[in-house]
Amino acid sequence: MAEFIVNCNLCLLRYSPNVSFYVTTCGHMKCEPCTAKSDDKTKCAVCKSPAQLIPINNNLNPEMLPFFRPLSYSVDQAKQISKFQDQNKTIIIKNLKNKCKFVKGEMVKCYGALHDLKRENASLHLQLQNMLKAASGNKSVPNRPPIFPTSDCSASSSIFSIQPNALGSNPTLFPQSTTPWTNSSRIGTRMNAHRPFNVRISIAEI
Repeated sequence: MAEFIVNCNLCLLRYSPNVSFYVTTCGHMKCEPCTAKSDDKTKCAVCKSPAQLIPINNNLNPEMLPFFRPLSYSVDQAKQISKFQDQNKTIIIKNLKNKCKFVKGEMVKCYGALHDLKRENASLHLQLQNMLKAASGNKSVPNRPPIFPTSDCSASSSIFSIQPNALGSNPTLFPQSTTPWTNSSRIGTRMNAHRPFNVRISIAEI
């Protein structure tokens, strides 16, 4: 690639260490002889616009040095700059991918733990509902009477009860004294003695 050529924009004199050259703030170059011929040193001799003169030498401002270097040097420098920046970008992207992978793994663990907690919560909720239903069912059962009577039951609640009138009507249980006027009825009394014992038996309600 050809090197950049510095020459005067007025007389086209090529740059030489023996001749001083200047560059204006508007971007034009001129040699010392052309500058000396100019009447107004505050204006550019090429475009006539207000401008300042900056000497072209090794003490040039670093911001302006790339304009006077060969383009190949600028391209190589740009490649090095691009390589440096790309290398750092690659490192940053790699670190971000690793962090993203780690975060995804933690999210999967959290989702799994959340699913287990939801399932456990549903199971506990179902157990609680069953316990509440069982408790409400026990409260609704009516009080049933005891199958066997207790000691404070009345005499009428006994299983077998003998009526007093049945005992009083049997002459064998309560014999009468023999008198002359009762002899005539002994035969009937003996016949009655062979009759079944007249006892009324009633089964009490349970």
